[in-house]
Amino acid sequence: NPIELNHFYEHHHSEDWYKLHISWEDCVREGRMTREAIEDQRRELTELEFTNLFEAECPVELEYSVFSSKAILNAQQTREFDEFEKYLIGVDVARGGRDQTVITVVGKTPDCNYSYIEHKELDSRDVMQIVGVVREIADKYNNPIITVDCIGLGAGVHDRLSELNYNAVEFVAGRKARTKRFQNLKSDTLFEMASLFKEGRFYNLPPGSRFVLDLRRWTFEVRSDKQIHVKDPEDKSPDHGDSLMMALFPELISQEFKVFEVGL
Repeated sequence: NPIELNHFYEHHHSEDWYKLHISWEDCVREGRMTREAIEDQRRELTELEFTNLFEAECPVELEYSVFSSKAILNAQQTREFDEFEKYLIGVDVARGGRDQTVITVVGKTPDCNYSYIEHKELDSRDVMQIVGVVREIADKYNNPIITVDCIGLGAGVHDRLSELNYNAVEFVAGRKARTKRFQNLKSDTLFEMASLFKEGRFYNLPPGSRFVLDLRRWTFEVRSDKQIHVKDPEDKSPDHGDSLMMALFPELISQEFKVFEVGL
């Protein structure tokens, strides 16, 4: 039973895999369990546990999810836009293992809505190659703000883009948040992003994509000091989700830090 939204979830929703689905109803019909025993378990378990263990379904939403199902569905609503007043690019640079470098482009409309435009994945940790691909994408748009994950190799990507006079922004996940409510900057930014999606102000996120899976898998915990800490999935870095978050970062957070103009 897929307790987390991991590779099981991906395969369960992929046409490339043959699936057998056996729920409690099949067990009752075959005489392996009684309906009374099922109802006893239903009373003992949470709705999420029952869905997973007895209905044999992937959880649509994890306990302590950062992004609600409604917020994720909102982000997938489609809408055509005639123009964008600003372009935002997020670059999540691969650090090792199964990580990918993901570059995501978002547009901001004059009425303060946002839309996914495109993304590119790279199996590369070569700083100059990543810079070249980012430049190729950025040059298609009008003076985009490019936010780069500056942990590890990302610092070199950011510095080179700045040297070439691109509007590059640093993002450091562990940096201090704006308030004591959040443990770090990433937690702060993700909750702002979740609010944006819940308000229905983000459009055209590709359904069934890695973006959607990453959003579903982010959970949070409240620590003993009452600070909120967002936890990444343990088995796979949310490269696509991080890239999308960084694209939105200058709009959601960094204006207060005054770090997103060239030269500051």
